[in-house]
Amino acid sequence: MTYNIGPLTVSPGVAYNNILQNAGAIQAIKLTNGTQFDLTFQGFGTPGTSVIPAGLEYMLHASDGNSGYINFIPVDSLGVGGSGVVNAVAYFQGEDLPQGQWPATVPAQRVILPAGAGAVVADHLINTTSVGSASPIINIEETGATGPEVFADNQGNFYIQQYVSSVLTTLFRTLAGQPSNSANVLLGDASHIVQSNGQFNPNLGIHATSYGVLPTTNTSHQIDGSNVGGSAVVSLYIHSINGAGFLVFPDPGLADAAWHAYDCTGDNAQPSTASGFTGSGYYKALFDGANMSGIGAPVLNWNYGQILNNNAGNDNVIQSTNTTNLRMNAPTSQSVEFSINNANIMAIFAGFIQMLQYLKLDAPVFSTVNGSVSGVCNLYCPIWGSGLKIGIFQMLSNYQTAVAQTLLFPSSIAFGTIYSGSIGPNTTVQFNSGGTPAAMRQVTNIQPGANLAGTDAGCSNFHQLNLGQFGGSDRFIVNTTGGNNINSFGWFIGE
Repeated sequence: MTYNIGPLTVSPGVAYNNILQNAGAIQAIKLTNGTQFDLTFQGFGTPGTSVIPAGLEYMLHASDGNSGYINFIPVDSLGVGGSGVVNAVAYFQGEDLPQGQWPATVPAQRVILPAGAGAVVADHLINTTSVGSASPIINIEETGATGPEVFADNQGNFYIQQYVSSVLTTLFRTLAGQPSNSANVLLGDASHIVQSNGQFNPNLGIHATSYGVLPTTNTSHQIDGSNVGGSAVVSLYIHSINGAGFLVFPDPGLADAAWHAYDCTGDNAQPSTASGFTGSGYYKALFDGANMSGIGAPVLNWNYGQILNNNAGNDNVIQSTNTTNLRMNAPTSQSVEFSINNANIMAIFAGFIQMLQYLKLDAPVFSTVNGSVSGVCNLYCPIWGSGLKIGIFQMLSNYQTAVAQTLLFPSSIAFGTIYSGSIGPNTTVQFNSGGTPAAMRQVTNIQPGANLAGTDAGCSNFHQLNLGQFGGSDRFIVNTTGGNNINSFGWFIGE
């Protein structure tokens, strides 16, 4: 019975060596070259080395040579590249051979005719597994052109282009494998107009990143939609502002929705008030500020805020006016989310804030005093809300003062707990409210074991290593009769 030696996927210049099974019993091999390469072979059906051109099939007989193997090497005589498929079927003695005449023509991946040889007519073109990834199936290129006028490969890339006056321009082009939200179909080029003779129905809106050739700066031109009784159903005016412009359109499904235009004048002009949509229609607006002149130029202005183009060359900014707040809002059942590279880092819900990364507080020094003798004392208030207040103080560089020094809080704290560490023995910290010392107590003994109470006592100040509590205060007062505050600190927490 017959057995298949292929199909084999082959590439130019690579040798394929095949030992024949039960070679002495084989009477013939049908070798099919369905590639775009010439196939050199030896070992069976030939006394030496022979060639099967691209697109031909041979019936090889053992009587013409049988060395027990068949080896072949594809040769890319036309320089087309890629890969192809070779098939071989062995027939044993006593079997009936297929009927037909050889060499026989078989479908190949490519047909190249010499100049003036006429045209190839086919009712269909089938190309499935006969070429490798991104290999050309159709490649028609005018002599001297910088690229093909018609091109198609087996991944979905397809071009129709024109080469005129030594310039190759796109008429229609598909781009395979593009990521989401990027263009995979191109129509026309920047120097021509794409005309739609029928309906044009963009289901998800129009995305415009360039406005092509606009009229002279600070002049307008009109775009008219389809006509009913000689009148334009849609009229849109685009005003050129040094190469920048924008489109605004409503939901076309609403009968009472209308197109409106913004009137813009002057360099980096801001749109004046435009009539709103009648009814409950919505609209989409796309703004491209890339051509706006000047860093920080407003791309969009409204009565209470603006969007700035690449403010100071670093950030794009949405800001409110000096007289209004900037507010973000979501329904009670939803959240306001912040993300970087599409990964959520924080979400604000109706009753809480969720942080998905660590909280980095870089609050600056809130208040500071230089010791009258040496060093400095700094106060930080990184969290200071109505329900939670946290303060930290530092005494650096051998802080010492000969007079009492006061550091005010952002606002009063009703009560709090303090821990102080390594404050010099001659340095005191007193919590105070409007010049009156607050009630202060310090822990004098901590009892080990469960259900055992520690002891505390009233005090007039804190210093050295100390743990205690204090009442209502709006400041603390520091006094020293000596230094030794090389890197002393304390923190307090309350409400």
